[in-house]
Amino acid sequence: MLKSTGHIIGSIGINRDVEGNENYRNIGFVLRKQYWNQGLMTEALREAINHGHEVASAFSAAHEIGNTKSERILKKLGFQYVKTFKYKMPGGEEDPEENLYYVLPLRDPVDK
Repeated sequence: MLKSTGHIIGSIGINRDVEGNENYRNIGFVLRKQYWNQGLMTEALREAINHGHEVASAFSAAHEIGNTKSERILKKLGFQYVKTFKYKMPGGEEDPEENLYYVLPLRDPVDK
């Protein structure tokens, strides 16, 4: 939610790891395009991650190849690339897309 207006401009979801690791939680995110490149999602993810010790030993994240904005956010927060894999959205009829998979061990809070 944008503090100044109270409007919902994006979302963050914490779910099971797409690779099935029981100690990890996958963090997914989306932001309306008009709010890109303002640091808003980085700030929101940082806050979510800093509370992550309550639910997991690490966060994972994935994005489609070519999604450089998500890649930049993940790297800025300290996520490390692990591998490329094919993933099909649940209920989707499309062929699986190639995604990049990242992990962030939760040792200490992410620097502000």
